[in-house]
Amino acid sequence: MIDNYDVETLDKNTVIFVKGEPSTELILIKKGWVRVFEETKSSLHFIGKREQGSYLGEHSMLKDNATRRLTSITSEECEIIRVPYKDLNTIIKDGPEWLPEIIKVILMRSQDIHTLVLQHRLDDNIEILSDDLIHELRDIVLNYRELKGLSLDS
Repeated sequence: MIDNYDVETLDKNTVIFVKGEPSTELILIKKGWVRVFEETKSSLHFIGKREQGSYLGEHSMLKDNATRRLTSITSEECEIIRVPYKDLNTIIKDGPEWLPEIIKVILMRSQDIHTLVLQHRLDDNIEILSDDLIHELRDIVLNYRELKGLSLDS
């Protein structure tokens, strides 16, 4: 299935998506790694990273009209594959009738575990970012939002 999609190469510090954007695709990280942030009107809060072989956007996969909850920026040159949710949903719907419900439960449990890990700082793979880098990345995000005509309401 993945062979049907193009590999996209992104430079370091490229915004993949921002909080509040429509969530319409699963992002597979083929090469490199990505930082993930909680974003407010005034700041970015680093919450973790996703590495090669991981993915972004899985929690919105089975939701209608979902929006991104987080902001993601490449940390080095990356290769990603964008898989539209509609394609994944077709595959899921063509499977056994119980498959969508099982996937929903797995995604819900995964989200609960992720929240717990973040709340209790159980991830030993946390990177400490300098204030200068945070400001640089915030400027990149603001520029991206301006180019896309997106505002942040929270």
